[in-house]
Amino acid sequence: MRTSYHVAIMGSFAIMMLTSMGAANAELSYDGQLEFANSIEEINGHILAAKKNIELGNSEQAALHLSHPIDVLYEDISTQLNTNSKINEKLEFSLNILKNTKTDVTTNFFDKQATGIFNVLDETKLALIPTNTLHDSVFKLNTISNLLEMSKVTYDLGLQSNDELMKQVHFDDSCAFVWRAQEIFDSIDDMELDHKYKLELKLTKTLQSISNNLPLV
Repeated sequence: MRTSYHVAIMGSFAIMMLTSMGAANAELSYDGQLEFANSIEEINGHILAAKKNIELGNSEQAALHLSHPIDVLYEDISTQLNTNSKINEKLEFSLNILKNTKTDVTTNFFDKQATGIFNVLDETKLALIPTNTLHDSVFKLNTISNLLEMSKVTYDLGLQSNDELMKQVHFDDSCAFVWRAQEIFDSIDDMELDHKYKLELKLTKTLQSISNNLPLV
């Protein structure tokens, strides 16, 4: 256990040392910015799913969520970041640390480890998406919509899977994408109450449907 903690602490320290690297926005269409944000939010979702499985002691499931960002998602993100090598290198370094994070640590320790990763993901978004766009409520709502669609697609994959482990991993992801959508929703402070209520209800019902193995609409 001491060795695991030492490796994780050194990883976190290294990420902190790299956080001073600057970011510069590259030109990207609005739809391109949404797509890029969607890729980053998918990674956020996997981290949330890993945290939940660490809490429950599901080591194998947690490990799959931790490896997915670098094994599956990084290559596409890296292609878009090809004009910003410093951010690209930092992201790759961080996701490799994520993949090698031990899953037998406490939730509090994992939270500390994940905080550095979340900071890098936020900085990665700023490399291609202007700050005012990221803070724009419409952009946030579009991101939430994308996360809910991602949740539905992933949930359907789980229903279709004959592998019990992968089925559960897909269900975890489906929930985690809604959790991430909820976090973004909570950061919006200029919605009309009626619209806010409807969206909050949708988020709640989606999680209930996943928990009860009901179709998502």
